[in-house]
Amino acid sequence: MTPDSLVVGIPMDIELMELVGPAEESGEPELWGFLFDNQLQLISRIVDGWMAEEHRYVEVALHDGRRFLLRQDAATSQWTASALIRPGSSPARAPKR
Repeated sequence: MTPDSLVVGIPMDIELMELVGPAEESGEPELWGFLFDNQLQLISRIVDGWMAEEHRYVEVALHDGRRFLLRQDAATSQWTASALIRPGSSPARAPKR
């Protein structure tokens, strides 16, 4: 990721909200929101997602137009809001191993 594509002030641990049943296509739970700074952030769509060696990444768009990069630690399953993505930019993916 390039520094100009991200807003500083993150990472912050978050509580991710998932629907109980699996998503129809992927079999993964469907993400619908997360608590960030004690406020519910509603996810309008998943923009992208990928796996790295020790983390899972999901880029999400919120109903208000903001986009976040969320990261899940493979060992602990803890989710973190890793970045608030500036409009018009996209985070660089970690190389696949």
